[in-house]
Amino acid sequence: MWVELDLAATPELKKLEVNGRLSFKDDAALPTVHLKSYGIWVRAGELLIGTAAKPFSQNAIVEMLGHTESDTLTLGGTIKAGNKVLVSTNRVEMFGKPRKMMTRMIDSVNGGADTIKVDPTDLDWVVGD
Repeated sequence: MWVELDLAATPELKKLEVNGRLSFKDDAALPTVHLKSYGIWVRAGELLIGTAAKPFSQNAIVEMLGHTESDTLTLGGTIKAGNKVLVSTNRVEMFGKPRKMMTRMIDSVNGGADTIKVDPTDLDWVVGD
């Protein structure tokens, strides 16, 4: 089965197991597609966000929920994969907007910080990147 995710944000999923194809809908009317889950296992399927020929042009967010004490994702009923994990035993591909430049952090960052300082020289990033 091929499922196209066309929600601005999913509910918080306890576990997502992909055995078919899950792709993100690339539509200007939907500026952000946000997938939220405690664990994702791409088991016998595919998780696709854009392609090499047609990169995803909107904002895609894959948010792994939980903390170190959260339930773990169990693969096949026997293998504990941990929590806050995206596990692939098949195919995951994510292609976003092409970028012209890389940059470097120019200052240290402490845990819990919500901003970083980067070298702005010839940078083609925009606010929110």
